[in-house]
Amino acid sequence: MRVIKEERFIAALNREAKLYIGLPDDYDKTSSHYPVLYMHDGQNVFFESDAFVGKTWEVKEAFEDHQDLPDLIVVALSSADGDERLNEYGPYSFDQAALEEFDLTDIGGKGKQYIDYLVNELKPEIDERFRTKKAADVTAIMGASMGGVISLYAGLVYPNIFGLIASLSGSYFVSKEAFINEIAKANIDMLKKVYMDTGDAEVAGGDEEDYVMSNLDVFEALKEKLPNQRLEFQVISGGKHTETDWAKRFPNIVRTLYK
Repeated sequence: MRVIKEERFIAALNREAKLYIGLPDDYDKTSSHYPVLYMHDGQNVFFESDAFVGKTWEVKEAFEDHQDLPDLIVVALSSADGDERLNEYGPYSFDQAALEEFDLTDIGGKGKQYIDYLVNELKPEIDERFRTKKAADVTAIMGASMGGVISLYAGLVYPNIFGLIASLSGSYFVSKEAFINEIAKANIDMLKKVYMDTGDAEVAGGDEEDYVMSNLDVFEALKEKLPNQRLEFQVISGGKHTETDWAKRFPNIVRTLYK
């Protein structure tokens, strides 16, 4: 996989960002069109030198080491800095208990603005610049922690754009009731596959029980809307809230989405 890295200013979000585009090894040798996987926290996807804690999802290595994975274009946008990341990846204001957990007075609620940017500006740019398959049933979005929350939210509000959803270690406890209400009113018949997981040893803003129980509650709400064959939920034994853990799961999740 060849990775293009670009710097840009995003007017819609009023911030600087890094954009990473991973192209299949044979991209320049064929005229083929490829499905696209969009990922959040792009600084943690490809390069250790850019990663927040020096560990990545090892996405480039995954496609090099697992030849059975489908050829994809991987588009990863870096997150906002500090608390603004929680704003952009949070579709709703955090519950009071979550605010106290994070020692904040107010956060969350810019998630729609962020996803609108992906849908209305970034995806059209990627589709114009590269040979992409544009259909929702081959377009995936994936993230972890708050990136997991915003990935599923993208599927709720734009199921006609993102038909394949992967939410790892989603921090749904920060605004769980609002999220479940969104699921109840969403028309998501178009979604082809939703994958969710969480470790049973996750501690990041919430404790292990927060992660397992809130993910389970969200999954149960989805079961009211989608048939079982289009849903998958796993509790990962010993799973922690780290890029190293998500990297281990990444190849199998790609297989699950694109099988």
